[in-house]
Amino acid sequence: MDYKPTPISTNDPHPGMEIHATILSNLLQKDFITFPPKWLALLIILFFSLVIPVIFFKANKVLHSSLMIIILYILYLVITGTLFTHYQIITEIVQPTFAVVLSFISSAVFSYHTEWKKRKELKKLFSRYLSPKIVDELAHEPEKVELGGEEINATVFFSDIQDFTSIAEKCQPKELVSYLNKYFSICTDIILEYDAMLDKYIGDSVMAIFGAPVSKDDHAVTACLAALDIRDRLSLFNAENLMRDMPVFKTRFGLNTGKMIIGNIGTENHLDYTAIGDAVNLASRLEGVNKIFGTGIIISEFTYELAKDHIEARELDFLSVKGKDNPVRIFELICRKGEVNPDMQNALYLFHEGLVFYREKKWEMAIGKFNFALAVNPNDIPSKVYIDKCKSLINEPVSDN
Repeated sequence: MDYKPTPISTNDPHPGMEIHATILSNLLQKDFITFPPKWLALLIILFFSLVIPVIFFKANKVLHSSLMIIILYILYLVITGTLFTHYQIITEIVQPTFAVVLSFISSAVFSYHTEWKKRKELKKLFSRYLSPKIVDELAHEPEKVELGGEEINATVFFSDIQDFTSIAEKCQPKELVSYLNKYFSICTDIILEYDAMLDKYIGDSVMAIFGAPVSKDDHAVTACLAALDIRDRLSLFNAENLMRDMPVFKTRFGLNTGKMIIGNIGTENHLDYTAIGDAVNLASRLEGVNKIFGTGIIISEFTYELAKDHIEARELDFLSVKGKDNPVRIFELICRKGEVNPDMQNALYLFHEGLVFYREKKWEMAIGKFNFALAVNPNDIPSKVYIDKCKSLINEPVSDN
């Protein structure tokens, strides 16, 4: 019963005599277990201490990094087993294992801290601009937004209160601010309902970006629907104000779709997450063009092409834009698809026919069509504008184009 356990026993211990015989054989044949130099063990520990954090932070997800680290550790165990089985070299196991575990835990703690901090900064930055749903989405997937600046395709929304200066002169400052805050609340709530980014308030104007910072394919459609909803909600708001002898805010909108640069713009002490570019400038211009046609919402041809299946709109004119060779077609946004009544539909058709004659320089025929449109809809200011334009052009030479 002279059986003894050994470090490499599997199921049964070895006979004591065999252990002595093995020792004697090793001495006679110089067949010894060897150890690598100490510096190699330190190098292995240093390797794991440096590589584990790199893998952890380079991988997109914790699961991926964990799998890569486990595979690396198993590979090391296979190498140590091979060295021992075939070359009788014992390499360090415990210390590298501690290095792997401690590096992984340290990386996880550091990552959690920095991720939490980044999410907190994102929430703080975007809570003023976005709906809570989008803020939470960004907090969980911060890679969706590039704070340093990026080129995106989105729809810019501008609104402005008509004759605001005159209204301001008739109100006390505190009352004016109170009315204005209620007005901004209506606009902001609807903009955020459509998951858009409230960019800024500029005096009595509102600027918003649809399709940023989280990209959405339907940004042109949602921008148009938001403008229509705000217009309808403000109609009720103004009706209530009129009954209470309070200011009535008639709002004009300009919408344009295109490429723009969005990101943190400003100085180190004061940054603003906003969008810049020609597409933004054109949206602002379109808002102002409402003054010419007496309209409420004007959109560019770029917005119209993306949203035409969901809206009713009519072409108004071509707009020459500074710095661009080709003029931009502009449209008046009327209502949602299918909501236009028969009389309005007839008036829009007559207006379109008048526009065709106008572009063919058939001034008298154009005037006739615009008058018919006015007979159907007496409040159609664009028809009145074109009648005046036709009358002024009858006796003036006009170029072929």
